[in-house]
Amino acid sequence: MRIKWVRALALTAAATMVLVGTTVAPAQAGPPTAFERCRDGLAPNQQHNVSIVGTQSSVVVGSPDQFWAGDVFRIQASGTIHTSALIWDSYQPDGRTGDRAPVGDPAWPGPNLKKFSLVGAFGPDRGNMQFGNFVFCVQVPSNRATTYLRMWINDDVTSDNSGQWNISVDHYWV
Repeated sequence: MRIKWVRALALTAAATMVLVGTTVAPAQAGPPTAFERCRDGLAPNQQHNVSIVGTQSSVVVGSPDQFWAGDVFRIQASGTIHTSALIWDSYQPDGRTGDRAPVGDPAWPGPNLKKFSLVGAFGPDRGNMQFGNFVFCVQVPSNRATTYLRMWINDDVTSDNSGQWNISVDHYWV
């Protein structure tokens, strides 16, 4: 008698689990976030193509106020800028390896970042982001309601420059 009771209880429990398992819908994932779309290499909502040419020292993307808090961007840059008449003073957006701009010298737009490299900042700030040829996905901080992205060649004297960097900014909206 006892075995029948245990068997009946086990069958009831198994039937309940099957019933509950078939009536509970699996959790649905929401749409991917801006960061996930960027990370996964999906198509951006918008693409900005700009260039730093010759003696031009900087370029602005999304002005006025096109980047919102939580938006994500990814930069790809290419080309060569010559920072003087000397042939060896030619740099791709990665700049000069192992050589950083001095802190406290306002002539350098990106203090403590690689010299002769592509650097950037949100809004009117000084250069505080190291870019180079390629940067991984970067999210606009939450303390920036709306902003723009400014990019420079980290060079203290741009009047003797020649050449060009081509910059593509993939913009993923929140």
